[in-house]
Amino acid sequence: MWNIVIGVLMLLAGLSGRFSLIGTGSSKALAFFGAAILAWGIVQVVRRS
Repeated sequence: MWNIVIGVLMLLAGLSGRFSLIGTGSSKALAFFGAAILAWGIVQVVRRS
């Protein structure tokens, strides 16, 4: 469940353009990484039920 929350926060931060992924300076990379964590969280929730 924490993956979903963190994924959404990272996705929104990346899409806002005000934050970037450490080491890359890219907000798009942050949004992509957030989306990947969000997707993984959803997969985990679906597998449990």
